[in-house]
Amino acid sequence: MLHRIPRLALFSHPSCSLCHSAKTSILNVRNRIPFEFEEINIKLPKNKKFHDMYAFDVPVLHINDEEKLMHKITEQDLEKQLNNLD
Repeated sequence: MLHRIPRLALFSHPSCSLCHSAKTSILNVRNRIPFEFEEINIKLPKNKKFHDMYAFDVPVLHINDEEKLMHKITEQDLEKQLNNLD
């Protein structure tokens, strides 16, 4: 069975300190486990849909289009999620 590289999307905004910590954790994990990564700024007009969904919950992390983690995202929690993928 072929395993595809996971796709991670971090929903955040520039003035969110938890978002900065989450991104650091995500990038540290990427040094050990390969995955695609995209950061989505919910404050941009084109991302209004995500702002409406997550305005008070950022950071929010999706893995393969599924919401997996929010608020405090640690390296340990992310590694656990990635290691439990099918």
